[in-house]
Amino acid sequence: MQPWEQPNSPWKNKTAFFTWLRGGLRRGAWNRHPIKISKLKSARYKSPIGKNGKEVWTITCEMCKEEHRQSEAQVDHITPAGKLNEIADIQGFVERLIVITEEDLRVVCKFCNSALAYSDRYNVTFKEAVKRKREIAAKKKKKGK
Repeated sequence: MQPWEQPNSPWKNKTAFFTWLRGGLRRGAWNRHPIKISKLKSARYKSPIGKNGKEVWTITCEMCKEEHRQSEAQVDHITPAGKLNEIADIQGFVERLIVITEEDLRVVCKFCNSALAYSDRYNVTFKEAVKRKREIAAKKKKKGK
């Protein structure tokens, strides 16, 4: 019997279980991964992009090549960790998520990371994903007016 099929299971269904598991692995193992932290620290530098030219920790996005505050930086797997929708996916997902070197990672801005995820999810090029993400943002902005 699967965890979501147990009597009094906290998960409504299989999707809820794997959403919980994926989130727990990302929040626990990935967010505090020493190699991820090392990659971010090695990519950052001080730059005068703060208010009044004040120097702040900054990164250059490896995708768009633009300078961003460190708070806008994310560390991305060059080879995505992949799907986690079945029990059989667990080992491969965990290995791709945490058995890594700094060369397996890149430091990107939040927008580019979002476009990379879109590209992976919808099987389109990064360039096409950027275009679609900008179109989506423009539509949302127009609705908000």
